[in-house]
Amino acid sequence: MNSDSGIQNQSTRLLDFTARFLKENGGLIEQGSREINALLPEELAQRLNTKEYITLGTLQDQEMAEDGSGGPDRRSVGVYPIHFGAPLLDKILGFTTENPPLLHVALNFFYLKSGGFDNLVRQQFEWHKATGSVTSFGQIHTRYLLLNCKYRAQSDEQKEGRFDLAANLDSGAVIPGMTSGFAGIDKEYKKTGAIGFSENMQTRLRHLVRVYGKEAVEQEIVPFKSSMNRRYARDAKSLDAYYHALAEEMASSLERANMSDALKSDRKEKIAMIPEELAAKKKDLLNKYRIRITISLVGAMAVTTPAVKILFTASVGRKRKTFSLIYNPVTKRFDPLVCESCHQSMYQIAFGNDLGILCHTCHRKK
Repeated sequence: MNSDSGIQNQSTRLLDFTARFLKENGGLIEQGSREINALLPEELAQRLNTKEYITLGTLQDQEMAEDGSGGPDRRSVGVYPIHFGAPLLDKILGFTTENPPLLHVALNFFYLKSGGFDNLVRQQFEWHKATGSVTSFGQIHTRYLLLNCKYRAQSDEQKEGRFDLAANLDSGAVIPGMTSGFAGIDKEYKKTGAIGFSENMQTRLRHLVRVYGKEAVEQEIVPFKSSMNRRYARDAKSLDAYYHALAEEMASSLERANMSDALKSDRKEKIAMIPEELAAKKKDLLNKYRIRITISLVGAMAVTTPAVKILFTASVGRKRKTFSLIYNPVTKRFDPLVCESCHQSMYQIAFGNDLGILCHTCHRKK
């Protein structure tokens, strides 16, 4: 009975969640004794691919309708059972996650670093054929975006997990260690809402998730990848052994005295086709164990924090270039610079002929 009670409570919670979603999106809700009636706006009904007037019930209610014990067949009047895996619930979950929640938080620091910046620059950055020094600094406020992402790695098995990325919204630099440094910092939460960045900012964020998300997932799935590789190697070895034994057996059969010339010719053709068939089987096996990764955004936190802006002058031969560096009080390090060509974040800095800031790879290409 405890198990039945737990299932019933779960069904009730799912039903309440569905009703809240419909109400928040303009639906009129009428609570019945065992079901919920809803009148939906035309646009919402079209998005959900339902009638404008629908009835929500639990799976038990629908089963009663189907076996005739619950009166007339309610499927004909728009009854939708709500349970895990129900098509209507899956659509609603898809809509609720297409605009991940955005939390706004302001950080407060009672002390900001005010010296030793030259030493910290030398420790963090490597300059290619250049020298430089800090010329001035001052306190500013800057913005970061913390992205919580979900990944799914699919092969013969499936692995799911989450990872975090942090980016400076002004420079686009990805900040290592940002998400792990929030404990103990004074925070002021402001509001929640949906992500509403410009198209240009969305493009930049997609680029960050695509490039750095792939690196993060690769680190997360090392054991999973090793397992798939071992299983592929095991199955490929079994295929090799099987087809090698098959080729030997068919070759030895050619020595039989009573075998006709036509049968021998046919057997030789089949032996010649074994390598091609083995290659095809291995290709299928490789596709079976190939890992396909999908990444989606679960939520985001917009962070405003005090920081220190450093003006740094680099000397490249007889030329000079002044640019800014941001000291991040959360990581207690400088944020990386961003390559002006490929937009990768970096601490190893090179300069182009026009003194553009480049990573080593783009510098070699140019």
